Amino acid sequence: MEINIGLIAPYSDMIDRAKIIAERKNVRLTACTAFFEDVTLQAQRMEIAGADVIIVRDGSDIFLRKKLNIPVVPVGSSSYDVLHAIIRAMRISNKIVLANFMGRYTFIDELSEAFNCPINEFIFNNIEEAHERIKNTAEEVDVLVGGGFTTMIAEDNGMQSIMSESTDNEIELAIDFSCSVVETKRDEARR
Repeated sequence: MEINIGLIAPYSDMIDRAKIIAERKNVRLTACTAFFEDVTLQAQRMEIAGADVIIVRDGSDIFLRKKLNIPVVPVGSSSYDVLHAIIRAMRISNKIVLANFMGRYTFIDELSEAFNCPINEFIFNNIEEAHERIKNTAEEVDVLVGGGFTTMIAEDNGMQSIMSESTDNEIELAIDFSCSVVETKRDEARR
């Protein structure tokens, strides 16, 4: 039986890369881009349309699990992805802020010290906080490193931005894990 995966991504390139991986694995993938509240709406639509599992960026899974009756699998943004994005930002300016959804990267202080470049970081939990924190830092920093939503807000506030993207490997791991979760649920249902 075919596995139907729904993917909700913050940027279209992630969808393009996930489609290639899913096709290679012979997995049906329905995907769209969405942020915050729209993620829930899109996930519910995918569930109604027959998705077996939903993949979202790390962080969105926390609130989405409470709203769905199907499994939710996060695709992460590793420390390497963040490091790579910060290095790209440092080529633009040494006035950098890292926007982080619902958590903090523990290595930022060490990274700032190693590169002799102060990297500010703020955490946000919703759209309003993201807008407010970016607006408050826009005059102090030149480049924001973040996800799809925060990079758009930064650019709207006159800042340059670098997106921290998930690697193909992380996308593939999320797809593989999603398939395992669905197969396990199906085996349990058969028993």
